[in-house]
Amino acid sequence: MARAPAGGRSGPGSSVGPWERGRRRSPGEELKIGQRMMTISTVGVPNTIKMLASHKLQSTLAVSLHAPNQKLRETIVPSTKSYPLGALMDDCKSYFLETGCRVSFEYTLLAGINDEKEHAVELAELLRMCGGGYHVNLIPYNPIEGSEYK
Repeated sequence: MARAPAGGRSGPGSSVGPWERGRRRSPGEELKIGQRMMTISTVGVPNTIKMLASHKLQSTLAVSLHAPNQKLRETIVPSTKSYPLGALMDDCKSYFLETGCRVSFEYTLLAGINDEKEHAVELAELLRMCGGGYHVNLIPYNPIEGSEYK
């Protein structure tokens, strides 16, 4: 039998939204995909990471971080104003400790905005708060015509 590819759960703004609609069954159950093959992605919505952890899921959590500090993160992703970075990192650490599943931090590199050496140092310091159980996914920005980012 062929192995099914890994999958993710996604939605507008923060992909935890579809979780609410589908939480009566295990993510991927209808597709016969095990939880360990699923990734739940979010920009971070207060209390949702704790809620996900309480379900003892066996899925990787992907957090759209994109900045090593709150001020820069709010500039890049304005919706993050409602979730202080310290609280987000505490919740990510709790997710790992409760589920044993790693947290992947997604970081899109934006030229001249979040890609300097000092940003890398600051990111490393921020991630030390998590202890272990995390992964950083550095993503090169794909230019879009008319966008201020490069």
